Amino acid sequence: MSIGQLNFPEVTASSLPHLVDQGYGLIDVREVDEFEAGHIPGSIHIPLSGLQHLLHRLDSKSSYLVVCRSGARSTQAAKQLAERGIKAHNVTGGLTEFLRTDGTVRNRAGFIGRLA
Repeated sequence: MSIGQLNFPEVTASSLPHLVDQGYGLIDVREVDEFEAGHIPGSIHIPLSGLQHLLHRLDSKSSYLVVCRSGARSTQAAKQLAERGIKAHNVTGGLTEFLRTDGTVRNRAGFIGRLA
């Protein structure tokens, strides 16, 4: 995707598990209540609203997949990360599409399954 002069790759939700296995980090930019209701195991929680203050948690030499519920907030986050030289890939369709591809999530109690 290209926004202004910035380009950052988009990946499909179905490719997410394979890319994580290859060593990509996974950033979930949804808000706290959304993340606690269910998130992809192993994801780093950095809400879009706090992204600027939490960039220090990221390794600038790593590549990241960015996910939200539908792909809108993750597009914004991927753009912000790319502006700072961090390799970011937006997950198109977000968590909604990931769950359609038989992906599972973990909630705050540790349950692994599907969102209701």
